[in-house]
Amino acid sequence: MKLTNLYVIILCLIISISIVYAVDCPYGIENDTAPGICVRYVDDNGDEYCDLSEDNIIQPILSETTLEIPEITGKYLKVKTIEEVASFYSIDKTELLKHISEHYKIPAKYSDTIQLLHDNYGVEPDVVKNIVTEIITKTTHDVEPITTNSSKSSIVDGKYIFIPILIISILLYVFTYILSKANVFSTVTHRKIWNILLSISFLFSVILGLFLVIRINYGILFYLPFNILYWHVEFGIVMAIISTFHVLWHLQYYKSLFKKRN
Repeated sequence: MKLTNLYVIILCLIISISIVYAVDCPYGIENDTAPGICVRYVDDNGDEYCDLSEDNIIQPILSETTLEIPEITGKYLKVKTIEEVASFYSIDKTELLKHISEHYKIPAKYSDTIQLLHDNYGVEPDVVKNIVTEIITKTTHDVEPITTNSSKSSIVDGKYIFIPILIISILLYVFTYILSKANVFSTVTHRKIWNILLSISFLFSVILGLFLVIRINYGILFYLPFNILYWHVEFGIVMAIISTFHVLWHLQYYKSLFKKRN
């Protein structure tokens, strides 16, 4: 049996085993909302939660109540800041901030979106809704107002930017390619520019990916003033596009790997 065929069989077995055993979230994530923390996100029932994490139901922190509370979907809630959530439910933003900060033991701010807190600290929209309900039903004790410095933070709508990045990357590549052909600088310099950009995108994507792994696997929380998952993916997109340029440079080499040897 050829060595290449053996690799293919082994890869198929690994994929099959992964599919068979992927009946529950391997990271113990509960009610993981779209677009998901890890690459295994799947939502066959269309409820905006990862199917692998829905068996791990978050225990409600509230008692049952008959009050009618405005309903808001998790997808809509995620793009709202803590201040905007408090305004939507007509509750004290200071009290909401304090309860979220104490529940997750995090340094949250009024201007933080639920999406940012979800990606950095694992804050779940369902838990935020429970906290809101608790405040509305007056089941908590009165709290002392706390002061925080409101600052601007990354607000994303859950959609990743791909087409604009692809177009800009191609235009920039064509531009530097034309300059190299016009002898403004050498072809070597042209490739160095794109190798440096590839290294930068790789570095940022890897570092942010490691931050996510540390948070998910070991529960070590840290605050960054931007959405870790979002920018991890965006730098990954840049890296993938530039890697395609790199593959095209060495296309003959990769073709030779699949040629039959005499």
